[in-house]
Amino acid sequence: MVISMKKIILISAITAICIAVIVTVIYIYLNFPRKIEIYKEYQTYSKRETFGMFWHIIENDEIRSHLAKRYEVGIPKIDFNKHYLLWSDGRRIKEINYTIGSKFKWCFNVPKGIAVFVGPHHPHTAFFYKIEKIYVQQD
Repeated sequence: MVISMKKIILISAITAICIAVIVTVIYIYLNFPRKIEIYKEYQTYSKRETFGMFWHIIENDEIRSHLAKRYEVGIPKIDFNKHYLLWSDGRRIKEINYTIGSKFKWCFNVPKGIAVFVGPHHPHTAFFYKIEKIYVQQD
């Protein structure tokens, strides 16, 4: 059975289009911005002066206790089986965004989160947020 040149070209074109569609769908899936759900805000006094320069996700009670002692700040207790805590050092956070693909673009193997801050810096205040259970890191 001889396959004509027109059939080969048609099969090649269909294959190329399918590959292009699959690559595009994967690219969009990996780079589509996602927002971490924030459920509740807690605000607490900090003995040390905050600088408003970092945020961190607390994923278990052991880390919560360690950070509370180290930074002399009251960190709220939550059920870490259901949620994580997001700690913002002196600045309110409106939202945290990330992309799934960002975990492949840097060395920590977790997605890179991007915080959107609102309002002024509060020099002796720590803000905590009960969030959905997704771990991201500040870059």
